[in-house]
Amino acid sequence: KKSLEIQDNIADGEGTDANLKFDTKILYGNAMASKNDVTRATYWFESALNSNPDKSPVNPSNLRALYNKGVTLFRSGDIIGAGHAFGNILDEVEKSSAVPPGTGFVLNAIGSIYFVNKDYVGACEQFTKSLSLKNDELPPSQMAMTYANIGTAYYKM
Repeated sequence: KKSLEIQDNIADGEGTDANLKFDTKILYGNAMASKNDVTRATYWFESALNSNPDKSPVNPSNLRALYNKGVTLFRSGDIIGAGHAFGNILDEVEKSSAVPPGTGFVLNAIGSIYFVNKDYVGACEQFTKSLSLKNDELPPSQMAMTYANIGTAYYKM
């Protein structure tokens, strides 16, 4: 919190000072999420989103805030809220000709939402899409878990 107060005094609303402020809010949200304080975590993710003049969900800072908000809500059991956060990103990705970094993680998270809702066909589709992105590959450990999730979904069908 002290970091944000200092940044408020020096930030000009643009450039690296503003980016640092966005990132600090996201990190603060992550810290709250790690303490299972979902209300405060989502507050900080929303604060980062609201303070960024670029409202595009695929702006790197906004994508991180929305993704982290979605993961936090998913882990707390708010599947609808998580789906909304991930859906905002996915809607923008579908409009874009280029795949922004982080899309694979979003598709993978959406696959998890389908899985929890017992839509195993939809889960497999999203997991497969997350693996098919050539410009935004998942790390090897995440890829292995995704293949395992696909296998589990097929088993449950």
